[in-house]
Amino acid sequence: MNELERRQNAAKREILLAQIHANVARLARRRMEGMAMYLAFPAAQYFHSCLSKWRVLDGSNRAGKTLAAAAEACRAWLSCDPFNKYIPVNGKSLVIGLDGDHLGQMWAKCAQEGAFKKIKDEHTGAWRAVRGNPLNTDELDPYDDAYREKWRDAPPLIPERMIKGNIGWEDKAKGIPRFVAFTNGWPALWRSSEGKSPQGEHYQFGWIDEQIANEQFYLELVRGLVSTGESEQHKPRGFWSATPQTSNLQLYELRERADAGEGDVGAFSLLIKNNPFISDKEKLEFFYSLPAEEREVRYNGIYTVVLRRLYGAYDAQGIHGCEPFPIPDTWTRVLVLDPGRKHAGTVLAAVDPEEKHLWVYDAFEHNHGDAESWAQVIKEKSDGVRYEYMVIDQRMGRQNTVGDSVTVALKYMRALKEVDIEPVQRGPLEGFFKGNDDVSAREKCLLSMLNVRSYGAFSGTPQLKIFKGCSGELDRQIRHAQINPKTGKREKVKEDILVCLEYLAGFNPAYKLPTLDCDTKEDLVWKAFQEKKKRMARQPSRRSKGISM
Repeated sequence: MNELERRQNAAKREILLAQIHANVARLARRRMEGMAMYLAFPAAQYFHSCLSKWRVLDGSNRAGKTLAAAAEACRAWLSCDPFNKYIPVNGKSLVIGLDGDHLGQMWAKCAQEGAFKKIKDEHTGAWRAVRGNPLNTDELDPYDDAYREKWRDAPPLIPERMIKGNIGWEDKAKGIPRFVAFTNGWPALWRSSEGKSPQGEHYQFGWIDEQIANEQFYLELVRGLVSTGESEQHKPRGFWSATPQTSNLQLYELRERADAGEGDVGAFSLLIKNNPFISDKEKLEFFYSLPAEEREVRYNGIYTVVLRRLYGAYDAQGIHGCEPFPIPDTWTRVLVLDPGRKHAGTVLAAVDPEEKHLWVYDAFEHNHGDAESWAQVIKEKSDGVRYEYMVIDQRMGRQNTVGDSVTVALKYMRALKEVDIEPVQRGPLEGFFKGNDDVSAREKCLLSMLNVRSYGAFSGTPQLKIFKGCSGELDRQIRHAQINPKTGKREKVKEDILVCLEYLAGFNPAYKLPTLDCDTKEDLVWKAFQEKKKRMARQPSRRSKGISM
């Protein structure tokens, strides 16, 4: 080998070594980036690994929810999710915050230093995230706790090298982004829920943080996350991180679905009491500084809607629910109607001969229909039975329909007559009985029916029974009815079927032996007598109870 070749080989070795050193240095720098150093709390780790379509990350203030959610979003944007939940390139995402200021806080969590703390490892000397004690995750690592003065702000979760071009700012001075593009083809749209929801977009993931002002944003995100052919592994996903301190029913419904094991929803809670970065003294001071309701929400992570429930005693799967069964012909039937411009809420109920319970066996809302189409639905559900009583919202019942002198009550009664349905007992409002328009009074009536009776023949049971599965919407409206503690009035939520149930409770129908076209009154009396004999036969005799005759 001549001198020239030796020099060429030496130059090649120098170039190769320089490339190796550059790659090692680059890897070392990337190990020091925020996303590489991030360590999740144990509960947050379950959140990160969950493969559900929707995930809820709720809990108390200062529990680390926003950091965990920001890390989840950054893993998608940076193509470094260890669970491979997102497509690596060219995805699209939507980020939703309460308002512009809140969006700025969310962006700061992703793109500024100090989202978490770092410390040099006592053994390797390398920087790492301050961590919890592996033997007790509610405490800090003993070394880290002892050397708090060595803590430093960790780098941003998003390194500058991953941001493509200039950020599109909503308000640069306040640090509020509107559009951020990443070098791997992922864009992120940032929107305030106080603005207008984007329409028609398709997303690979969406992130909502805290409560939102406009429920349309959530509905649009749900639509945008509908899969368009993505694999099960990379299906579109959404997650919502929040302290449930306002009555946002959409968040609460997601939590309920997760708790019930319904649908593709997972839910996880982070609490301040489990945050090792906050001292016990600080936790206690925070706890005792809060009023009772705020303490339940902000410290214990209880949903406000649960604390403010109007009908908190309601238990659909417990004492107030019953398995469906055919309603006997000898029972009294009741129809309750709340006609609206967009919905006609309806409840169908029955009273047994002993008046043991008021049985709700069907409930529904007729959407965007008229009286005639509603009457057809009633005909299909009635199957030839007759209603002893019919009750209507009296205020709406007295109103005239648009462009017509006929009242709403008369319009609905005429529609029923057209399908051969009329009440046996005619009320004073075109045949309907008037629903109680005193909201407080009818609420008390329903509360009374939900309460367990403490005396009488049916003590230990509530008066109201609802067929399980008869109406998910009724069940939802009962559970979501809540009182605003400041005004003492009900929050404005969907309640058309619930109002029917309250009218029913206020009317409190008594049993009356029904008459049907297909039976004589004597036939029905005989049927009622036979039913009573069967009930008596099923009961233990007086002798078997040890009672002398």
